[in-house]
Amino acid sequence: QVQVCFAARAALRGLPGLRDRQDATIGDLAFVSVRAILISAVAAKMPTADMKERARSAYSAARSAAYSAADSAGSAAYSAFSAVNSVARSAVNSAANSAAYSAYSAFSAVDSAARSAAYSAANSAVFSATSDDASSLDTTSDPTVIFDVSLWPEQNMPAGLAENLQNLRDFWHNDPGVWGFWERWYDGFLNGTPLDWDVQLAVASLPDEDWEKGPERIAEKIVEIEEGDVQPPLQSEDISAQSQQLLKRPLLLETNAKGLQQLSQMAVDAYRREISNALPDSIEPLENIPGIAFEIASITARDIQLSDKEVLLAEQIQLMAGVIAELNDRLKRVPEPAASGRRLFADAFYEKSGERVAELITSKMLWGGLAAGAGFILGTPGDALIDTLSQCYDAVVAPEVSPVANPSITWQAAPKT
Repeated sequence: QVQVCFAARAALRGLPGLRDRQDATIGDLAFVSVRAILISAVAAKMPTADMKERARSAYSAARSAAYSAADSAGSAAYSAFSAVNSVARSAVNSAANSAAYSAYSAFSAVDSAARSAAYSAANSAVFSATSDDASSLDTTSDPTVIFDVSLWPEQNMPAGLAENLQNLRDFWHNDPGVWGFWERWYDGFLNGTPLDWDVQLAVASLPDEDWEKGPERIAEKIVEIEEGDVQPPLQSEDISAQSQQLLKRPLLLETNAKGLQQLSQMAVDAYRREISNALPDSIEPLENIPGIAFEIASITARDIQLSDKEVLLAEQIQLMAGVIAELNDRLKRVPEPAASGRRLFADAFYEKSGERVAELITSKMLWGGLAAGAGFILGTPGDALIDTLSQCYDAVVAPEVSPVANPSITWQAAPKT
């Protein structure tokens, strides 16, 4: 994490060097560069397995784009892009020596980018800024606080990079609808006032399919994120059709919903009673399941027109989809496992409270029931959500409780008559 923060800061300092390049590929290089640095910074702030995978994709894209910059070897643009490659590599590699090498590469690249503009003070300015970072990172338990410090001490950016930054701004200003966010994003780091990390996380979490469509597509998604106009997990027409299908078998729907309500409520109540009034952030959305399931079950018994039931049920299906999507997102952001393999609770938690204390909230009975119950309600439109939930269970929840604490249920066959 320390090395990733250090490398990200070095790459941010060198980013203006991209504008030393005057050909048509500047947009492509700038795009993969800001993506790689964004994801690396978020990966340092929120070091989850999901962010590590996204950093891997960003590094792959940056490495491919590096070939288009190769003909500018020795220029500030190539040096700056080398820094981007380095920070992306440092976010992917968890080994300390590999990350440290990437951090060193990033420093070397930004130093080269500054000196290539032939300003004698550049080397001193880069060394001073980087040395300050190293000193700060040595004395803090949270290396990400370094992002709250301006990139250049006393605004002492080398003149060559300052000129290139202005040129880069001119490029951004040519199409503010596409690049406006990235200018604000860069200025945040430049001044030690990063943009809201939740917004940065949402942008970094956009799927590869969106990034592959280019900066225009990402600009559209950023507008949705910043305006809160994120598309619902399921399309309204799919939900309407699913509502109609479910109400063809109202008794089965009622039984399923009541079972899901009772199972999820039992698990939440047990956790509150035995551990804490509040569920951990990562699984907090579970608290919404019982209420939605109860409402779904009650709709089947209401004395109203079938068309009205379909509308009410569609609303609850969308709510259920939203809860599952939020639960998936939170589980994806759970930090990498400790040596024990556990991720939801610290080892000390079990040592203090007992191995079986979180048994129900992490059991196959709960999560299997949730997948089955919610899967029935969401139907085919929700298959992707349920598949992701199952993957999150296998990666995050299943390793939580040691084998000795797994529930043991003995089934006995009914006596033959």
